[in-house]
Formats: sequence, structure tokens, C-alpha cells
Amino acid sequence: MDKPHLTMRGLWVILVLEYVFIFGVIFNYDLASFQGEKITSHSWVLSNGKQWRWEDFGRFLNTEVIELSGDRLSRPVSNFVEVLNAKFRANCWDLFPPHPSFSIMWFLSFIALPYFLFHFFRNMGCAAAVAFAGTCWYLASAGFLSPLAMLFHPAKGLVNLLGVLALFMGSKFHAHFAQNPGRCSVRDLRHGWFYAAGFFICLVLALFSDETAIFVYVMAAAFFVPLFWKLKERWLLAAGMLCLPVFYGWAIRWGLPALHFGLSGHANDLRHFVSYPRLMDLFLPNVKNLMTNFYWLLGDHPHLRCNLFAFRAFPHLFALQAAYTLAVAVLMYAFIRNFDKRRLRAIITCVLLALAFVFFHTFQLSNNARIWGVWWYGSLFSLVYALLLTFILQQAWEGSKTPLLRQWLLPVAAIMVCHALVFSTYRINYFKANSGPHFEGNPFKPTSVEQYKYYSFLDSLRRSRCKYLYTARQWARAKHKNAPSTPQGDACIAPLENDSVFKVETLYLSVEL
Repeated sequence: MDKPHLTMRGLWVILVLEYVFIFGVIFNYDLASFQGEKITSHSWVLSNGKQWRWEDFGRFLNTEVIELSGDRLSRPVSNFVEVLNAKFRANCWDLFPPHPSFSIMWFLSFIALPYFLFHFFRNMGCAAAVAFAGTCWYLASAGFLSPLAMLFHPAKGLVNLLGVLALFMGSKFHAHFAQNPGRCSVRDLRHGWFYAAGFFICLVLALFSDETAIFVYVMAAAFFVPLFWKLKERWLLAAGMLCLPVFYGWAIRWGLPALHFGLSGHANDLRHFVSYPRLMDLFLPNVKNLMTNFYWLLGDHPHLRCNLFAFRAFPHLFALQAAYTLAVAVLMYAFIRNFDKRRLRAIITCVLLALAFVFFHTFQLSNNARIWGVWWYGSLFSLVYALLLTFILQQAWEGSKTPLLRQWLLPVAAIMVCHALVFSTYRINYFKANSGPHFEGNPFKPTSVEQYKYYSFLDSLRRSRCKYLYTARQWARAKHKNAPSTPQGDACIAPLENDSVFKVETLYLSVEL
């Protein structure tokens, strides 16, 4: 068997083991959770039953309940998915007790998103092995996993998904015209108008899923506006790109408020929302927050800021960090040896996008100073960084001066994915342990080892088993009224008595049941 086939098979093994780790460890009943606000919103959604009704098409516009603020009217698409999730989970109890964060987003994020991200990389000229490795890394990142590990509003995860889909649609033109430079019309690409329409539809849906999608628009423009300008239909495509922000601004300022007023009689205004940022903060950001974002967003990804000496008390983390540092050194050596400025355009674009995102992130949170790294508000940064890392991998892979990376891609990819998964596990646990109804502040310091001190994989798996058994018994009691209740002396009760988060989760069961 030739080496390319061995490399791809090895990457498939990495992906399978990665999914086993995600669903077996990161998404276990101990680490995964849901946000307490969902008790209010889901109980209201289910007040007319768990079956879908025609009236549910209008219920998602009730931002007073779903968003806990009538003025937060900018996310009708993710609010609709919120209603779908509530109905979906309630019906799951007829078959099995659903996982604490199980939702429709799991199917889209773990099946559709990897497929489209892989083909985006391929359409942008990456080798199959590089595209596969980049996809595996993104799936292991905290920014991808955090919106899925906690059942909350689907907005951030939905934006990440629609952003990848929009990039895939645009990349179809890049792949076609790279092979056929003389053909400069949308009609020259098979189903070209379908991909063009899909590109704009994904951007529109993303914009009305969450405000972070404004940056997805910036990403799409940075990658594809230069390409679109070479097409005969340039003016039509340019008009579409220019009209999108105008339409979005009109809808936020007048369209959606008018719709809400017509349906409910309430005058809502997003500008009155407590976290609505001032436009001036985009150009004159808070310097302290800006530097903190640079430090945390960049620190949450390269991970080279971790002091090996600080891990002396954690042998497994020390070994993993040392291996990761070596893998990065191999990657950068191959990148420098194969340096070719003709291939730097995509890398420079990603670097500029990463820097621009820090400004955008600071602007978005200018009235909400809880800066949580890549955990929630900055989750989209994982996608930006995954693009940058993959294009660097491609630059190192395709050079002819040394075959180093081709020989070492599998161990490099395995180490980087393993490192990202372990970091994501500790970060998700640290967030859950330090968040709550009265949580304030910024507990996530990239250089701190605090998040590694109070977590044990084995203890977490034991607690997960106890929580699953408790949930399964609740399910049995609901299905069979004469089923015995959980014995007071059960060994699984003790670990749960002081877990305030799980008490909220058990309350949520009564909402769905």
C-alpha cells in the first residue's frame, strides 16, 4: 500500500478516536451541561405539548421568553432552532433519556460541518491529507466544542456551521476557476447559480442567528470578493455583498421591530438591549479589554504560552506539552524550508482576519466585560485559527525542498489533536465549575494552571456514571409510575448532593418529562 493511502487511513483512525474521546469524555454526563435559562424558555415552548404545532412557527418570535429580553430581536433563526430543540428533546424521552446537551445541532455539527469544512480546504487547493488534518484539529478545538457541550442558545454553534457552509459555497468558484482560468462566468461552473445563491443565503441565515456572524461576512468577503470581481457577473455579486449589510441594518433597526410590534403590540428596539455596543467602540476600543483579548484569544489556541516548568506537578500534561511543542517545531521547520511567497495569500488573509477578530470581539463585548476566551463569545476564533493552521500545513506539505512533514504528518496531527482535546476538556470543566447564576469575572487565564488542579478524568467518569444512572431512573419513573424511586442509600446519591449544577439539570428533567 502506498504512503498516501496509509496517511489517509491513519487520519481516519485519528478522527474515529477523536469522536470516541469527544462523546466518551468531553460530552459525558459530568462535563456536559445546560444553561439554567433553558428551564424558563423550554418550559414555555413545551406548554402547548411536545408535538409540533402550527402556532410554534410564531412562538419563536417571543423574545421576552426565549431571549429573556424583548429587545434582543436580532436572532430569529437561532430562536427557531431553539424551539425545534425543545420539541426534539421532549420527544426523545419516549425512546431514551437524552443527554444533558443533546440537540439537533449535534447532527449538523458532527456530520455536516466536517464534510463541508474538508471540501472547503480541498477547493482552496489543500491536499487531501492536509484538509483532513485541519478538519480534525478544528473538531478538537474548544471554540467548536464549547457551544455543544452546554445546552444553551444554539446561536454561536449555528453561526460556526453556517460560516463553514458559506465558505464551502464560495470555494466552489475558487476550485473551478483555478482549473479553468479562461472561464470567467458563474454559468461556467455546473450549478454555479445554486452555489452563488447558497453563498448569500448562508450569510443571511448566519446574520440572523447571532451578531457574531457579522465577522463571518467579513471572512467571506476577504476570501471571495477578489475572486468574484473577476467574473462577468461582478456587478451583480458586488451588489449582493453591498446589499447584505444594508439589509441587515434595515431589518435590525426597522424590519424586525415592525414585525414584533404587529404580532405582539410591543415596541422593541435592539439599541435598548443591555449589551448593545456603541459603534465608536469599534474604532476606539477599551485598551485594557483589547490587550486581554489578544492575550486570551491567541493564548487559547497556539498554547505555546504554557510554561513547561509550570506543569512539573502534572507529568502527563508535561509530556503532552513537550510533545506538542516539538510537533509545532517540526511544522514550522517544514514551513520555513518550503517557504514560497506565491502561496502566502491565504495565510496572510487568515492572519489579518485573526487580528481583526480580536478588535471585533472587543467591540462586541464593549458593554459586557466578561471576556471568556474561546469558551463562548470567542468560539468563532477557533474557525479562524483552524483556517490559518491548515494553510500553514499546506505550505509546509507541498514544498519540494524537504519531505519532512509528509513523513511526520500523522504523528504531528495526532499530537496536535490530542493536545487540543485535553485542553478543551480542562477548559470546559473549569468553565462549568466557575460559572453559575451569580458568576462574575474572568476566571480563564491562559498561563494559569488552576484549571488543571481540580479535575480528574477517572473521577469525572465516575460522576458521569452516577448522573446517568440517576437520569435513567427518573426516566423509568416517568414511564412506569410504579417504578421504585432512587434508594436513599444509593452510592450514586452522595456525589450529587453538593453538585448545584446537577440539581438544576434534574429540575430540567421535570420540564421535558
